[in-house]
Amino acid sequence: GGWGWEWDGLSQGNSWDMRLFKNHLALIFPDHLYLLSSANEGHTEGDIGEMGGRLAAEIAEFIVENCPLGFSRISIVAHSLGGLIARAALAKKEMEPYVSQLHTFMSLASPHCGYMYSKNTVLDTGIWVLKKWSKSLCLTQLSMTDHADHTQCFVYRLSKQKGLEYFKHCLLLASHQDYYSPFHSSRIELHHDALRSQKAGKVFTSMVQNLLKPLSKPLKRYNVSFVNKKTNLDSIIGRTAHILFLDNHLYMVMICHIYRQYFE
Repeated sequence: GGWGWEWDGLSQGNSWDMRLFKNHLALIFPDHLYLLSSANEGHTEGDIGEMGGRLAAEIAEFIVENCPLGFSRISIVAHSLGGLIARAALAKKEMEPYVSQLHTFMSLASPHCGYMYSKNTVLDTGIWVLKKWSKSLCLTQLSMTDHADHTQCFVYRLSKQKGLEYFKHCLLLASHQDYYSPFHSSRIELHHDALRSQKAGKVFTSMVQNLLKPLSKPLKRYNVSFVNKKTNLDSIIGRTAHILFLDNHLYMVMICHIYRQYFE
C-alpha cells in the first residue's frame, strides 16, 4: 500500500511531527510505504491551495519513484492545517490518476470548516495579530476574511471541490479540550450558533452540506479526551490537546490497533 502523510501546519510543523504515528503503524504494517510530507515546510503562512499543489506533486513523485510495479491503495493521515492541505491536494491534476485508489482519510484536529464560531477569544486575538503582523494568508483563509463574500472565501470554495468522497473511509478526530481547532469544525458538523445566524449561518450550513452530501458512506467522528494534570498557558489556551494528537503515546497505540482495519 501507499501512504500519504501531512504534517501540522498551524504550528509551523515539519515532517517529523507525524513520526510517532507513522512508527506505530509501521510496527503493525511493516510492508507498507510511508511518506512524511516535507513539501510545505517553510511555506505554512501561504496560500492553502498552493500548499495543496506542492503536496500533490510530492505524492505523485513519491509514487513514481517508489512504486514502479503499482500499488493497491493510498491513505492519508493529516493533523491540523494538514487536513485542508490534503483536501486541496486531491483537487490537483497530479492526483487524478490515483483517486480510484484512495482508501482511508483520517484527520486529527483539522479545522475543515475554518474558524467560524470559534469560542477561543485568545486564539481569535492571536490570529488577528498574526494576520496583521506576519501577513499570514492561510490564517486569513481559515478565518474566512480573505473575501468580503463568504461564498468566495477559500475554505468555502474548497468545500465545493471533490475530495472526501473519493475515500472508502473518512475518520475525523476532535477534542473538546482543543481550542486551536474548533470542535464542530474538526468534526464537520453544524454549530448551534449557525442556526440562529442568518447570513453567516447559511454559509456555514452550506459548507457543511457541501462536504457531507457527496459521501457515499457516513463519515466516522471520534471525540478524544486527553488526561492532562498540568495547568499551564498551553492548557489554558487549548494548545496542549492540539499537540497531544501528535505526542500522546497511549492514544496513538489505541488508534493504530483498535482501528487497524482502516489501514490494512
